[in-house]
Amino acid sequence: MVLHQMHPQHKCDKCSKMYFRVQDLKEHVNTAHAGQEFPCGQCAYVGKSARALKHHGLLHDPPKLSCTKCSERFRWRSQLAAHSCK
Repeated sequence: MVLHQMHPQHKCDKCSKMYFRVQDLKEHVNTAHAGQEFPCGQCAYVGKSARALKHHGLLHDPPKLSCTKCSERFRWRSQLAAHSCK
């Protein structure tokens, strides 16, 4: 089955958004309607989900990737790939 050729079958009963997968609907309900907050222990950020907080936490970690030419450091491979030093 190809998802983009199907119609979403799972509807949120609180806001009527539609999802292809039950797990996506559950995540939506937990983040958009549960009202639960996930505060960062290092700054004032408050996420709506554990996943959002985990992603945010990466900003507090030191960058792990570095350019082999100039030693500039990056958190994400896309940043390193876009980097150009001469």
